[in-house]
Amino acid sequence: MRVVFLSLLLLGLCGSGARGMDGGLTEELETEQTTEQTTTDIWVSVKALRNMVVRLTVKLSAMEDKVQESESQVGDLWAEQIVTKIQMKMLQTENSDLQTRLRSTERELLVSKSRIDQLEEETAAKDAELKSLKTRLNATESRTSQLEEENTAQDTKLESLETRLTLTQNTTSTLEEETADLQTRLRSTESELQMSKSRLDQLERGDAAHATELITLQTRLTSTENRTSTLEEEAEAQATNLESLETRLSATESTTSELEEETAAHATELITLQTRLTSTENRTSTLEEETEAQAMNLESLESRLSATESTTSELEEETAAQTTELKSLETRLTSSERRTSELEEETADLQSELLLSTSRINQLETENAEKPQVAFHTGLTDTGNIGPYSTDTNLKFIKVITNIGNAYNPSTGFFTAPVKGVYHLQFTLAGNKADKYGGVYMYMNEKRIFFNGKKSAHLALEYFTNSAVLELNAGDEIHLVLPVGYTLYDNLNNHCTFSGFLLFPQ
Repeated sequence: MRVVFLSLLLLGLCGSGARGMDGGLTEELETEQTTEQTTTDIWVSVKALRNMVVRLTVKLSAMEDKVQESESQVGDLWAEQIVTKIQMKMLQTENSDLQTRLRSTERELLVSKSRIDQLEEETAAKDAELKSLKTRLNATESRTSQLEEENTAQDTKLESLETRLTLTQNTTSTLEEETADLQTRLRSTESELQMSKSRLDQLERGDAAHATELITLQTRLTSTENRTSTLEEEAEAQATNLESLETRLSATESTTSELEEETAAHATELITLQTRLTSTENRTSTLEEETEAQAMNLESLESRLSATESTTSELEEETAAQTTELKSLETRLTSSERRTSELEEETADLQSELLLSTSRINQLETENAEKPQVAFHTGLTDTGNIGPYSTDTNLKFIKVITNIGNAYNPSTGFFTAPVKGVYHLQFTLAGNKADKYGGVYMYMNEKRIFFNGKKSAHLALEYFTNSAVLELNAGDEIHLVLPVGYTLYDNLNNHCTFSGFLLFPQ
């Protein structure tokens, strides 16, 4: 756009120069200077644009380095986050294992407590049973003591009975004559009674649990004493009483047998009770040992539970610290991502600018590549003075310095436009004859465009120059004409030049 504007400005200046070609040399010089300045501005703008592209490229490269560094930092942060997540997962796994072990320990502790409660209940039941057994044993011992005392008393009574029986025997000896048979039977009965007493004494000494039977025996002995007294009083009825005594003796023997059976049963029961008591004591000792072991296990479980709770508290603190660190990392990552996003946006903007600049450069390069390249620069001659002539003479600039596009023909001196477009044309001429005019016409085809000339005041070089920006069609010709009577001067130093170039095609 700037080039177009400058070109339009040049066209306006050129038009002004064309309209004012007869206005004098000053305006033509100003127009030529403006055109040169405009062309210089165009190339300066192009160079500035290229420099700006270079700066943008350098800046973009720096930004890409920053982006790569940010991406590296983001990658490191991602790696750190992944390591932290792995550590968190490991800690969570360890925490889950610890929680599982803690639950298992709690379940074992509950089972142990339940078992301890059950053992306590069983121990309490055993204690109650033991207390009951102790009570029964105390009662049995008390009863045995009572029975021993009663046996002692009964022994005393038996001794008394023996004495009384001896007395009865002495008493009945007086009746031996009358009752020989009765005495014999009485002796047999006494012998059997002695045997019964001996057996009864042995049974009473072996078992202390027969108080009731001993009392019955005492009653029977008392009855026997009473009967003996009756026998003493009723000697005449001894035979009958003897028969009754035999009957009672049979009953006594039967009772004694029953007492023996009951004593054996009581002995067996006592042995069973002793066995049960021993077993209970052993079981109680075992329960006490188990209770002590369970108490030690309970203390160990409590210690383990305290250690587990301490470890759990430490893990919770570590988890909280890691959570804080993770939040800090997330904050840093968010900041890095935000900064990366900003850098990406800046990079995108720079890339957009670079793309626009590149596109503009490519466009300019394409335009320059597609635009026909037309430029020429020539010198007039090396012969010195040219003219004056008697007719208008075409000037042939035969020293070709530049002729890009071969649009200038040195043999004719004509510049032929190869394409339609706007062209910049310029000449610089010199004269050195005193009081002679140096001047030139510029023609487009057969049309005179303008005249420019200057009078030499002395024998020194006098220069004059002019330029024009013309819109030419393909095939239009531009040439310079030396008017009648005008002179020019040129030599190896190229004082007279004619040049031009294509500004832009149309």
